[in-house]
Amino acid sequence: MIVNSTRQVITRSPHRTVGMINSPYFQSKPIVYESQLERAFVQLCLLCPGVRRIVAQPFKVNLDPTKKRHYTPDYLVELEDGSFVVVEVKILERIGKLERRFNQINEILSNRNFSFMTADETQLYSDEKEKHAKAILRYANWQVDPQAQKTILNKLQEIEGKAVSFAHLQTQAQCSAEDLLHLIAI
Repeated sequence: MIVNSTRQVITRSPHRTVGMINSPYFQSKPIVYESQLERAFVQLCLLCPGVRRIVAQPFKVNLDPTKKRHYTPDYLVELEDGSFVVVEVKILERIGKLERRFNQINEILSNRNFSFMTADETQLYSDEKEKHAKAILRYANWQVDPQAQKTILNKLQEIEGKAVSFAHLQTQAQCSAEDLLHLIAI
């Protein structure tokens, strides 16, 4: 059984990093995280084509009604095709220890047409993915003056089909590098 009530995310903790990511170009509600690893997952997920929505701790899954054991997933990711993926973000060492429990959760969720997956540090931090995601998201959240944006887009139309350098486009549009990077990131 899946219960649709979300769990209150911890707002302060001396032992872990908690926070939220605001990405109004992606979705109106901020996405909360309770660890650096969860933050890395959200940042990478925001850059994945086909992702429509990300919800933190979206519902509870009743694992054993007699013992009142529940599982609250870290994230529910809605994809453009209408499918849903439940994601548990854990360090690799803990995933191995919880294999039986995750198999049970996977079975319950698959019976309700949800996919289930785990994400760990070997996936999220490999090839400096987190570093690159942070840089792209920083520029995606950059604010560009509407007139500057219009000028940049007009210059792009003028040079359509021609190879130009980033610096040349910046000079032609008389804009900041951040303004150009914002338009690339979104």
